[in-house]
Amino acid sequence: MTETLKEFTKKHLLVIGIFCLGFFTYAPSLNNQLFWDDEQFIYNNQYVKEFNVQKIFTTNTLAGAGESSNYYRPLTTLSFAMDHATWGLNPIGFHLTNTLLHSLAGVLLFLLLLSLSMNKKAAAVIAGFFLIHPLQTEAVVYANSRGDSHFTFYMLLGLLCFSALLQEKKYTWQIYNVSATLTPVIFAILVPLFFIASVLAKEIAVGSLLLYLLLFFFLRNTTQTKKTLRLGLLTLTSVFISLGIYVSLRATTLLFQEQVNMFEGSAYGDSIFVRIATFAKVFLIYISLIFVPVNLHMERTTEIVTSLLSPYTFLSVLLIGTITFIGFQEKKKTKSNWIHFGLLWFLIMLLPVSGLVPINDIMYEHWLYVPLIGFLIMLYGLLQLLVHTLHISWPKYTKQALSILATICILLTLRQNFIWGRATRFYPYILQYQETARIHNNLAMAYADENKLSDAITHYKRAIEIADTYPQTHHNLARAYQAQGNNDMAFQEFSTALSMNPNFLVSYPNLIQLLISEQKYDLAEEYLTTLEKKAPASTVVQQLKRLLDLSRKDATTPVISK
Repeated sequence: MTETLKEFTKKHLLVIGIFCLGFFTYAPSLNNQLFWDDEQFIYNNQYVKEFNVQKIFTTNTLAGAGESSNYYRPLTTLSFAMDHATWGLNPIGFHLTNTLLHSLAGVLLFLLLLSLSMNKKAAAVIAGFFLIHPLQTEAVVYANSRGDSHFTFYMLLGLLCFSALLQEKKYTWQIYNVSATLTPVIFAILVPLFFIASVLAKEIAVGSLLLYLLLFFFLRNTTQTKKTLRLGLLTLTSVFISLGIYVSLRATTLLFQEQVNMFEGSAYGDSIFVRIATFAKVFLIYISLIFVPVNLHMERTTEIVTSLLSPYTFLSVLLIGTITFIGFQEKKKTKSNWIHFGLLWFLIMLLPVSGLVPINDIMYEHWLYVPLIGFLIMLYGLLQLLVHTLHISWPKYTKQALSILATICILLTLRQNFIWGRATRFYPYILQYQETARIHNNLAMAYADENKLSDAITHYKRAIEIADTYPQTHHNLARAYQAQGNNDMAFQEFSTALSMNPNFLVSYPNLIQLLISEQKYDLAEEYLTTLEKKAPASTVVQQLKRLLDLSRKDATTPVISK
């Protein structure tokens, strides 16, 4: 089958419409600030600012900010570096890239559904709601969360190529006398490349391997020759091999922290049954958020479920079993498999964040970014079966109903965009639902940046009341006191930060400069000696030494009165 440029142009209006729907829904976020983990991932990450490609690909994602982690997302970090090279630290550049990736992901989803023989209207509706659903906000307007749309972009490209391969499609583009043709062999080469690119954009893309398998079985009856079938199996094998190489590297050379289980020592971390039982509850919460996307916020959590015999497990199994049964009815009555395809997509892409391997938190809204695609496909299958079973056509008011639903989604998304616009708007919003030391500390930092020092101090103190375990909070509080001119309280808080962690090197220069300004030279020298032992090669130490020497000389130079 050959698709010419002329035939392709028939889809242009829908493609442009889908892209514009995503772009203009999120266009208000282009003026949003950078905050929260954007600090470590972007604006205080030296490898991003220096465009250090070697370090980006050989160290953990937070290494450029001086932190250790097991995150390894070199392609996403490289995209941040490209944004910085183009825009500096102007937030608009980072948000623009996020918005473009999200909009393009919607277009690729539309094309993928068309390649699976879904009708254009249904494919456009699914792609549209994928773009405008309020749950997607966290993955799009939060600059650091680019990994979701980034890996999805490569993943959908790979699935498109695999679909074309299995259906023996050839795509020819011709402009004047220049033409190019994509053949099944070329698609077979591109698939593992796009798979690896998706994994290097974000780790959870490893789950997409099962999507390739799902696509293979979904399209197996459309494969026309044994040669194509063998090529498809060979392509799947290359994807498996690529994943094997990636996993082996992540377990050895690219293992940056020995502790993979971040919940080690807790009931959740030590028992896979507790994690499965808890995920059964999270699974139901996710579904409720898809249908009722209100009260959305970043710091979402839930109580651990300790028994597999909980009502959550029963309800989750019952729901999945019921949908599976209905899926068999769809296959029997309509000869289509959208329900099973969508359900499996939904479950497959939740698997990496299900807690079976406890490598991250328990739940986040942005983890639904790709699973939402499967849920929408499944929902389409269920509605299509209902219409078929009732022997009716789609109601004449379907367009109006979809328009109203889309308008509600866009308005809710715009509201979330607004909340994410400024740190001093975002953190108070979260505090309505979850009060943690981290949120108070982050809000205090935002107030400090706006020179609202009294508000900053109030929230630093509240963070300490909730969990007095972080030297950073005392350090930040000290800097706020220092900015107010309250050097006594600043000295006390810097000292507290260093007593909590003597290796918290950030506090030493601030404390030493404060002591020099107070002419407490001997005490300043003691701290300077300690800092030099801990960081002998630091240029800051030499600068502080010169400052201390000059201050002592100025203090001992007699003043000659005229």
